[in-house]
Amino acid sequence: MAAAILSSIISIASKLAAPIRGSSALNPFSCVEEDLKHLRRTLLRIQAVLNDAEVREIQDESVKLWLHELKSLANDADDVLDEYNYELLRIQIEGGTNSAPSSKRKRGEVIIPSSTNFSFTEGMADGIKEIRKRFDEIAKERDALHLREEDGERRFPTTWKPPPTSSIVDDSRVYGRKNEKRKLRELLLCSEDRFSVIPIIGMGGVGKTTLAQLVYNDSMVCEEFSTKIWVSVSEDFDVIRILKTIIKSTTSTSSSADDHTELDNLHCTLMKAVKGKRLLLVLDDVWNERPSLWEKIRAPLDHELTNSKIIVTTRNESVARIMQTVEPIRLGSLDEDYCWLVFKTYALERQGSIMIDAAPNLEAIGRKIALKCKGLPLAAKTLGSLLRFETDEERWKDISESELWHLFDDERNEIGPALSLSYHRMPAHLKQCFAYCSLFPKGYLFEKEYIVNLWIAQGYIRQDGRNSVEAVGGSYFDELVQRSFFQHSQLEAEVGKFVMHDLVHDLAKSISGSACVMIEDHKLSNLPEDVLHASLLASDYHRDIRLDSLKDPLRLRTLLIPRSNSLQKFGLHLEMQNDQFQNLKCLRAIDLSYSAIEELPDSVGELKHLRYLRLQNTNIRVLPESVCVLYNLQVLDFRHCYNLLELPRGIGNLTSLRHLILPILDDSHVCIPPGIGKLINLQTLPIFYVGHKCHCGIGELKDLANLRLRELRIVGLEKAIEEMNPDLKKMKNIQKVTLCWHSHSYEPCSYGGDTSFHDGPVGRQSGYSVSNRQGLAADKSTAASVLENLQPHTNISELVIRGYNGKRLPSWMGDRSFSKLVSVKLEFCNDKCAFLPPLGQLPSLRILSIGGMESLRRVGSEFCGRASDITKAFPALETLDFTEMWEWGEWCGIKDGEFPRLRELTISDCPKLCRLPGLPSPPVTQLELYECKALTAIPALPSLVSLKVWGECNFNIWSSSLDLPRLQYLQVSNSPRLRILHLHQSLNSLRVLRIENCSNLTAAVGLQYLSSLERLEICKCGQSMVSLDEKLASKTLVCFWPSDHLPRRSPTAVSFNKGPLRRVRVDVRDHDHLASKTQSPFLPLLLFFCRSLDLTMDSMVPFPVFTAQFPSLRSLFSHFQIARG
Repeated sequence: MAAAILSSIISIASKLAAPIRGSSALNPFSCVEEDLKHLRRTLLRIQAVLNDAEVREIQDESVKLWLHELKSLANDADDVLDEYNYELLRIQIEGGTNSAPSSKRKRGEVIIPSSTNFSFTEGMADGIKEIRKRFDEIAKERDALHLREEDGERRFPTTWKPPPTSSIVDDSRVYGRKNEKRKLRELLLCSEDRFSVIPIIGMGGVGKTTLAQLVYNDSMVCEEFSTKIWVSVSEDFDVIRILKTIIKSTTSTSSSADDHTELDNLHCTLMKAVKGKRLLLVLDDVWNERPSLWEKIRAPLDHELTNSKIIVTTRNESVARIMQTVEPIRLGSLDEDYCWLVFKTYALERQGSIMIDAAPNLEAIGRKIALKCKGLPLAAKTLGSLLRFETDEERWKDISESELWHLFDDERNEIGPALSLSYHRMPAHLKQCFAYCSLFPKGYLFEKEYIVNLWIAQGYIRQDGRNSVEAVGGSYFDELVQRSFFQHSQLEAEVGKFVMHDLVHDLAKSISGSACVMIEDHKLSNLPEDVLHASLLASDYHRDIRLDSLKDPLRLRTLLIPRSNSLQKFGLHLEMQNDQFQNLKCLRAIDLSYSAIEELPDSVGELKHLRYLRLQNTNIRVLPESVCVLYNLQVLDFRHCYNLLELPRGIGNLTSLRHLILPILDDSHVCIPPGIGKLINLQTLPIFYVGHKCHCGIGELKDLANLRLRELRIVGLEKAIEEMNPDLKKMKNIQKVTLCWHSHSYEPCSYGGDTSFHDGPVGRQSGYSVSNRQGLAADKSTAASVLENLQPHTNISELVIRGYNGKRLPSWMGDRSFSKLVSVKLEFCNDKCAFLPPLGQLPSLRILSIGGMESLRRVGSEFCGRASDITKAFPALETLDFTEMWEWGEWCGIKDGEFPRLRELTISDCPKLCRLPGLPSPPVTQLELYECKALTAIPALPSLVSLKVWGECNFNIWSSSLDLPRLQYLQVSNSPRLRILHLHQSLNSLRVLRIENCSNLTAAVGLQYLSSLERLEICKCGQSMVSLDEKLASKTLVCFWPSDHLPRRSPTAVSFNKGPLRRVRVDVRDHDHLASKTQSPFLPLLLFFCRSLDLTMDSMVPFPVFTAQFPSLRSLFSHFQIARG
């Protein structure tokens, strides 16, 4: 790890010497160049012995102390050189007293400092000289320790590029666990009607989590349990967090969990959420030995769940004894052959096949390595990953015969040698990145982008001159994944995130030592001086974190609050003094996300080294102007900061800024001051708020034309001026462009304008500026010109236009040069826009959504925009959606061969559309019609598989001309005027018929034609008798749900008078209104030919009384829980 630090310092020293090298020899500070050159030579000598030192430190205390002192000095040197670099940046930006503005300089140009404008050079020169002397002393001690010289770098093959990783669980890579898997599955699928807890016990790295994952994703298990939940517990058995996770996984919204913090409230919410469900819950990696804590989880579940199961993975027998209701499954080590299979799979697999034949001599060596893994899959996987891209026999022998096996040998931790060996064989640049991750608690869900940006802030990423620093950092992260130090999260709700095995986390912690700490808030005052990175843990959810207890100067480089310790929105309150950061001047990264912070102290401007500032999901309203002297700042993240009013007026000075992430607000703006065009290194600007008068105009985007923006959303275009051309055509890296007009935007702002309209504190509740009212109402005559000037580069793949109020859409929208454009959305263009552009000429367009165009009356041939008779319209379109087109009455002008790939067509809230055009033999498979009252017919669609008709419709739609021979799914919903549903004889392929919320339906005619029907669903169809007197197919399952609004004694009756009807399912869950606890619901079911009845009842509703005739009934299944008193 020290090697990477020194490498960074060598690079910085070389770069910083360049400006001085070109300066005058008479410059009193030219001696700094000589010190920097001397420092570089010394560091290279030290770097050459670091590999030997990092191995010897394990047993040699003197080498360990030498390395500790070296790292400490290296960090001091980094601070001094970085301060020097800050001064160079300050000169570039401020330019002394009479320099040209920074926007006139070429990117990367360095201004040579002089004695007049380099105000702190003398003190820094002394600092560099002192650092150089201290490194000289370290170098002398190196010789006394007799450390062996190498080149300081471990060599790794680069000829083979690894394949992309996948998050899919691959059970083909799991060996030797068939018996355990079968036993666990049998316990889960057993018919015992009781709540069960099944522990899996085994040592770390033996595969407990993997076994649980295998069964969790087993197809038979998935069919058996209606709800599955996975909770990663780890050492912190946080009852509140676990309860909230279960609640969020069983409900469609998280608000029910976020709104409660009291245990009683959470218990009530949980009991309601799991009521009537068969649940599989996995509690992974449990360490809790306190029965009282487990009881707080068990009690509400045991009260509401029967025949539900909990799987618990743990290393501790006592934990299992506390929780188990059945005998645990004990996992032992793998057999030698199975362990070899795991190792071989990870070491020799190439593109899905094992390449042992290509390197036959490696098997004998590999088996020796696998034997040393002592049957632990994690050890075999980690070492296999280490050798995955290596076919050199000597490298394999080097691993097999390494002395590290003996140095780390510990009977209490059999996996330690394998993991430690894998770490020590890691390239130097990965070591510090890996160790830094110990800053986060066990079980933490890592986000790649977040971690990479933190590494960049610490200077851990080497730039290669070809790729961006973010791309290089991303490759570091991918390499750690490939080496199995990170694993893909298996939680469905956390796709794309990563976890670190507890044992791997222990290794990272042992390596980082005291440099990285997780500390509770009440211990902040005792933070050791040598701590470099600190994450703050609140001791409970209501406790304040008092940063003001950090009073002594510290060398902290990272200060953050891990997300997992602030589950409540704005749940942690921070106490800070205005001079808070004066004692934390070494900070490179700050993350105060999910706290209740509303403002930062002015002293944040003291943080010259700061690269990363994240305030996501906070109450922050404004930033102090002092932020604008943080010339090293690279990331400023305000995601979900919905109270943010404005950016400081000097934001344009932050020329190192690469990522400016503002909140996306639908009904208001963040005021952006002029000068954003000076941010010459900006790569991410997800949203740009157009300013008015004193604020940032859209024209400033022109200065960002060559940046690497991937997505750009421009909001507030009603304030744009026609003459301001942002020249988006030059932004060739943008893939998605969103252009938004708002009719109700306002800009509370404290600079450059009249603020007298603010009534009380500045906030989102303030009124509009009287002086700006006319500016906020955009001139409709300029809207078309503004949009015409917003033509993006032809490389874009997605385009969204929202709220546009011009008369016509721009001509460029149908230009065939947009050959990569695959998705277009036109939303709420509802004022004057009455014509569609020739979108049919876009050759790659696959998704088209048009909504809210209230003035559009006709869609004709102009929509297709044929350039010639040879060109066919919409050659690639697959999904077409029209929504809220209130005046649209005619769709015509389609020729043969057009729309050849259309699969999905949705028409919603188009009440005047009378007919659909004849789509010439398209393979349309899905048609959805919502509230299309005037539509009288459905054209012949021979490939249609799914049809949904929702709301009132013209009943002629079900006429005899209906030709849908391949239709498999038909849903008729929310049609209260529908009394008789006529089913056409062409529907002989129909498999599912769902009739929902048709309150006056009395009969469905034509069921005898549905020879393929497998499922008939009648859902909430009112009080009337629904007569199904025609013969159903013998395989049909009939499902019946009563209405939500039935009187207690008048539920719907359903009669099936003709057979052979074999199965009926009745579901009356969540219908407590059907009966009181003393009165059973009355369900008249006339099932003369029914052989099987499946009844599902709410747990609080007593067993019903049937007025039914079941002469053919052979089996009755009931699923309900007796209500507890």
